[in-house]
This record gives sequence, structure tokens and C-alpha cells, in this order.
Amino acid sequence: MLRIDATPEMVYEVISSPGHLCKCWPDGAELDPVPGSTGVITFGDPTSPDAKVERLTVVEADPPRRFAFR
Repeated sequence: MLRIDATPEMVYEVISSPGHLCKCWPDGAELDPVPGSTGVITFGDPTSPDAKVERLTVVEADPPRRFAFR
């Protein structure tokens, strides 16, 4: 089990905000944390043709309890 010493509000902000998300996981992120919206996360230099770009769809956004994308 992973325990994070932060409030649910802080964790939600980190995982649903592209700026915060990029500090701990992908190298680039573009998303609107609203159910049904689409976006991308990028691994590697976003300007490089070798970057891996994954498209995503936000499935759930229920601050501060749940944020899910696929």
C-alpha cells in the first residue's frame, strides 16, 4: 500500500492538472479534467519525432475523490 501525506484535494489537483502531472510522470500533458474531454500525454521530448504520444479520454472527474482517464 502506498500512503501519501497529502489531503485528497492536493492529490486530486496533482493528478488532474497537466502542469503538476508533468512533474511526476509524463514529459508533456494536455488535458481538460472534465468527463468526456480528450487529451494527450507525451513521454520523451514533445518536439521529437521519437516521442511516444498517448491519447486519452477523461472518464470521471469528481473532485476531490476520483479522477480517471483511459
